[in-house]
Parts: sequence; C-alpha cells; structure tokens
Amino acid sequence: MKNILITGGGGFIGKNLIKRLITDNNIDKIIVLDNFITSNKLDFISFSQPLSNKVMLYVYDINDYNLINYLIEDLQDTDINTIDEIYHLASLASPIFYKKNPIQTLDVGYIGTKNILDLAYKYNSKVLFSSTSEVYGDAEVSPQHENYYGNVNSFGERSCYDESKRVAEALCYTYINTYHMDIKIARIFNTYGPHMMLNDGRIITECIRHLINDTTLTIFGDGSQTRSCCYIDDNITQLIKLMDSDYNIPINIGNNVELSINDTVKIIENVWKEIHNIPSNKKVAKIQYMPLTQNDPLQRQPCLKLNNISLGTTTYTSFEDGVRQTIYYFLNKK
Repeated sequence: MKNILITGGGGFIGKNLIKRLITDNNIDKIIVLDNFITSNKLDFISFSQPLSNKVMLYVYDINDYNLINYLIEDLQDTDINTIDEIYHLASLASPIFYKKNPIQTLDVGYIGTKNILDLAYKYNSKVLFSSTSEVYGDAEVSPQHENYYGNVNSFGERSCYDESKRVAEALCYTYINTYHMDIKIARIFNTYGPHMMLNDGRIITECIRHLINDTTLTIFGDGSQTRSCCYIDDNITQLIKLMDSDYNIPINIGNNVELSINDTVKIIENVWKEIHNIPSNKKVAKIQYMPLTQNDPLQRQPCLKLNNISLGTTTYTSFEDGVRQTIYYFLNKK
C-alpha cells in the first residue's frame, strides 16, 4: 500500500488527480498540503469528504522552513512513517494570482520546492514536479521541444512565475545528480476542465464566465496568438504515467492541437449555443480587443515526440467535448 503526498492538492489539477488516485486500491493515504492562497479551503473540504477517508488535509505553507519537522511530527501521530510518491503541484499558476503575489510565487519555486525535495530525500520518495510550458517563454521555435532553452524575460511582470519554474527545474536537476533521487519533471501546457476557478483569467474560463454573466470578454492582442489546450482527464493520465516511468528528464505534458484565441472563443461560443438551444447564426459572445500584455507568448504547441516514446499513446478528449464538460461543471456550480 502506498502513501501519496500532493502539494497544492486543493487546486485545479490537484482535485482532479485526487479523484483519479482515490480509485487505486493500492493507495492507503493521500496527504494534501495547501495553504489555499489561490483556492478555497471550505470548497476543498466539501469536495474531499464524500470521496474517501483516504484523504488527509494539512493546511501548511510549503515555504515555511519548519515544514519538514511539522509534517513529519504530524504524520507520526497518525502512524504514517513513509511517503512513497510526491506530486509537487503547489504554484500560483494563474497570471491574475502570480502578478498580485510575485514574491510568494518566486518563493514557491525555490524555497517551497527545496523543502519538498528535502522531505522526499528523508522519506526516499519518488517526486513529480509540475513545471510549465512557460519555461519556454515567448518561444521562437514551434512546436516547443524539451531541448529548447526558451526565450524568457527575467525582468518583467511574468518573470516571477516563469523563473520560479526554471529555478525549480534546476533544483530538481541538482538533487537528481547530487543525491540520485527519482524526480520526474512535467512541463505542463495549457490545461482546462472541471474544478478550474471561474475567475482565474485564462481564456477558456474567461470566455465561459462572460457567457454566463452576459458581459464583454477582453482579448489581449488581435486573437491570432495560439494555445494548445489539454483536457484535464488527459493531463492526469499523462502525469500518472510519468510518475510510473523511468524518466528523470523534462517531458512535455499536453495536447498538440493548436488553436488561435479567436478560434478557441468561437468553439466555446458554439458549444454554449448548442447546450442552450440557441440558433447557430446568433452571436452571443461579446468581445473587445486590447493591446497584448508584456511577454505574453504568441504561440504555444508542445512537441510530444518524447512524450509518446516515454508514456505511450494518449487518447485525447476533443476540444468540443472537453469544453462541453467544463461548461456543464460551471453551470451546475452556480
């Protein structure tokens, strides 16, 4: 039986990962660490309690230098003496949150990751670190492959997030080579689905939020910039496969179907009209265009060659089906 620790388990990816892992009979306990700086504690409790008594929540800040001692002491009180796997998901991933909390964002990247790696060293745990496609910055190559070093501005409003992930990857590399630890690095591209926050500022949730409220969506730039969006279930499948793999090098996680922002909004609008039986020729999305924000990537598409070699083939959810499930989630949550 395995004990699994998830940092940032109260967030979007964390909740979906818990829902998947809870069905694994080989897992004894799922230990969640979260300080809920970008998520809601009461919402997580109402989410987790019906699932199973396997889930244990600890409200800790992983940037606390005393984290390891606190956690080990608390776990020993519950007779948990091993942590077999750690999914290190803690991060302020939304531009809205990391631009408001740049110091905390940088701290999570270095201090928080170092704390988790030191904890993993003590327990001899496997670790999966959730990095990001943002390590590539405003990429000058497409699709972005794992050997591309990136085009990242270290002196700008996005740099706190981009550089926090880059330094965290450097920590992982150093711990792998210094302590021979088993650490996986998942460079996650745009992901969407149930349990996102409606106000997180990302294009899919922004579009749905404005459709629900009948308000005007702001698109920064002319909408020709692209993203490759992966439905959360497919993302979770790849993360679990990566944890079970023998690979200790960065691997892109995502879907390589590339869409412009304008096309993304159009598809979401069409699915919305289908759900609400609105005539297809009726315009319901209200859009205004504003200047592009600093260093916002113009193109995002993962190269998945290494992903396919290391993790095998992924059967992807179509964007229309994923959007449909995401809209239903938010409509039912109202």
